Amino acid sequence: MASDQSYSRNITSEPNAPVARDLVQSALSIELLRPSADLWLVSAWISDVGILDNAGGDFASVAPQWPLGEVLLSDYLIHLAQQGTRVHIRTRKGECHNQSFLSRFRGEAGVSGVESQIFIDEIKGEHRKRMVTEKFVLWGSMNFTFNGLARNVEDLQLMRDPVKVAEAVAEMSARNRG
Repeated sequence: MASDQSYSRNITSEPNAPVARDLVQSALSIELLRPSADLWLVSAWISDVGILDNAGGDFASVAPQWPLGEVLLSDYLIHLAQQGTRVHIRTRKGECHNQSFLSRFRGEAGVSGVESQIFIDEIKGEHRKRMVTEKFVLWGSMNFTFNGLARNVEDLQLMRDPVKVAEAVAEMSARNRG
């Protein structure tokens, strides 16, 4: 059996099944316990989708301000920024769908006083989908939208191998410099 350090999980979600969302929630929960210095979210299309199920108050010990129910992507990212994480979002330029999320997210970052922790790049033709932290790389065909998390058939891979994670962090860091 592989050690936790080299863990990799591949899934193919089924239509209208929560398996993609469950995998994403598991990965994001890891990040809540010990936030990384940087988190990169790359998604061609992005919306303020419910990303964590807090209906039972399961996240009250790490984020007591979150209400019972769905935790939105923007609330999750703002929380990480408040913990010191630099949040980098890369998305497709010129998509009206993305602007709703980006406008709301920028507004919340301003109200929360974490604007200096937020970096948004809109890139023409961006089509990749991934989340990269110091602890994991989650990538595949899924956009961070309701359809991506809950409706579409998607292929996802969660990698925790330290070498592969370090390579992904280095790649994302290099892209931000240029």
